[in-house]
Amino acid sequence: MMGGLYSRLAWAFAIGLVLFHVVSGGFHAHDALVQQAANFAKAQIDRVRLIDELTAADSALLARLSTDDFVLAGASTAPVQPQRHWMHKEEVHQLVEPHLRKLGLTETQARFWFRFDRSGPRLVLAIQRDLTQISQQSAATPQWLVADVRAETASWRPHLVGLLRTTIFGLVILAGVLWATRRATRILPLLATAAEKIGNFGATEPLPITGPKEVRRVSNAFNLMQERLRAHERERGAMLGAFSHDIRTLVTRLTLRLETLVPDADRGKLEADLTSITHIVDEALAYSRDEVSDEPRIKFELVSLLQTLIDDMPNAEIRPQSLAATATVTLIGQPQGLRRALLNLLNNAVLYGERARVSWTVTSGQVILDIADDGPGIPVPDQERVLEPYVRLEESRNRATGGSGLGLAIVHNVVRRHQGRLSFERDDAGFHVRMALPLDL
Repeated sequence: MMGGLYSRLAWAFAIGLVLFHVVSGGFHAHDALVQQAANFAKAQIDRVRLIDELTAADSALLARLSTDDFVLAGASTAPVQPQRHWMHKEEVHQLVEPHLRKLGLTETQARFWFRFDRSGPRLVLAIQRDLTQISQQSAATPQWLVADVRAETASWRPHLVGLLRTTIFGLVILAGVLWATRRATRILPLLATAAEKIGNFGATEPLPITGPKEVRRVSNAFNLMQERLRAHERERGAMLGAFSHDIRTLVTRLTLRLETLVPDADRGKLEADLTSITHIVDEALAYSRDEVSDEPRIKFELVSLLQTLIDDMPNAEIRPQSLAATATVTLIGQPQGLRRALLNLLNNAVLYGERARVSWTVTSGQVILDIADDGPGIPVPDQERVLEPYVRLEESRNRATGGSGLGLAIVHNVVRRHQGRLSFERDDAGFHVRMALPLDL
């Protein structure tokens, strides 16, 4: 997951480590290069001083001592250092200066610099000769002894190769660490997905028991928690089923006794009360079933499902523009649960707004159902609260008009189980309930 936390941390750590290694390695290589160049210059100064003493009496030896890597020559004047010189010249001079003072040489008596050509770096060294020690000197005797020496140590190349090698080695180690970390944390996305499904009342498979000891312990704990939740749901369903059975038995007995014991004048009110009790129990059971629904997810056609519901409801209609735009919409989900949710919304629209007008749009991988009516709707401050169970708005949706406070709660559960979103809006065209559902879960 490049946009995920692990990927961001891994890339940040990798880039930071490589940059730190390159910068620190660059500083180390720089210091080593300058020190090696200074040591090389000191050695060549001592070497040329010794040659100056040996050739004091025989200048012809200079030519015989010269090679391609070590060229000796005399000069009447001091060679001029070119304006373009090695960038680290001043640092090398600071390291060589104490050695020159020890030899009794000043900067005017010993001059050196590094130059670069196709053959590589070379050291140019010029030392002013002590002519007082040269016998039989003439006006043509060279005043300066100049050496042009090939210098391997003044190149960055060996240090860059070593830096590259250590960088590659560090990246290999980093890749191994990241792989091991990824292997240890790959359970986290599965854990997050499973937790989201449980939060949306969906079933999920047990997590695999793999990885390090700590990861296996987390997986075991999560699987145990999931199994306990399922057991609790089964126990609650069994309890509600038994409760419903007992209530229905009592309602049946009371109905039979009403037939024989209660006069016809009072029987209607009592039968209405018993019907209300049965309705309340049925809605409570429906809400409980929707919370723990184990209906399998299948592929189904949404427009056909809507058409079936609207055909049985005279005051509901599908807007023609939706049928013309998208005659079919395929979803993967729980058709019976979605049918119950849509039926609740259509009943509310017809009951409180006299007529339900259904339309939909398909965009960005989702379908947005719009169920509009001409009723008073739900006030904005109550739109979140009304999705909770047993919350009734007395102005329009009280028990006297048939509401028990569970209809929208059931719709909300179904929409969450389909990883969708429920919203409300009021405009000039009426009150709208919009249900956004992903096309492919």
